[in-house]
Amino acid sequence: MSKFKLTPQAELDLENIYDYSVENWGYPRADRYIYDLEIAFTKLSQNQLQGRTASYIKPGYFCYSVGSHVIFYRQSTDFLLVVRLLHKSMDFQRHL
Repeated sequence: MSKFKLTPQAELDLENIYDYSVENWGYPRADRYIYDLEIAFTKLSQNQLQGRTASYIKPGYFCYSVGSHVIFYRQSTDFLLVVRLLHKSMDFQRHL
């Protein structure tokens, strides 16, 4: 298995991360950061156990850090479902 899907909210998170990155650091760095996140999605979809449990925040959720963000996802036999992409400084319980 090496497939992943993003929820509509995760897609919006990704767009917001890109826009913020372009505004603050320019296109090359923003492109690289999004690329790093997408590589992480692929790696997680190939081995979902790379992340750690986030059940203390929301049952059935897992998380994986990339740069300044945390990928929250759910496991599936068919694909990895990316639920949210949150900045490390955010209140995770409030946003999940």
